[in-house]
Amino acid sequence: MPRNFHTALNPLVSSVRTRRFRSLTALDALNFFQTDVHGGVGPFLVTFLATSLHWTPDRIGTVMFASGIAGLCAQAPTGALVDKLKAKRLIIAVSAALIALACIAIVKTPSYPVILAGQSFYRSSRCLFWPRNRRDFNRLGRSNRAKPPDWP
Repeated sequence: MPRNFHTALNPLVSSVRTRRFRSLTALDALNFFQTDVHGGVGPFLVTFLATSLHWTPDRIGTVMFASGIAGLCAQAPTGALVDKLKAKRLIIAVSAALIALACIAIVKTPSYPVILAGQSFYRSSRCLFWPRNRRDFNRLGRSNRAKPPDWP
């Protein structure tokens, strides 16, 4: 009897495995692209502020520090929101839209209050991604990817 005999006879099992593979692939793609966006916005903003707007390092540091504090304060409420809501895909879509709006506002209206608010908004909405992804990793049985490697 072939190894995949039961899978070949039961299309339901085959479709479940296909759906699981697709969801894992989509989750990997989401993590790849969101990390690319999150890793690029901070350095891009610093370069944009220093070269295009000729801001001083202390002014840039004030914006980055205040937005970091806003993101830190938003972690617990957004984590609770992710746990409470059932529409996980909607959370990701709304968070991505908020990040895009914050970046567009920073580029279109480059004034100190708008950049401070936009960067704080960006850091706060960025917190919506992480609890959801950690929960998906645990649900899909891939929690070992989210943990740092063991050091000898």
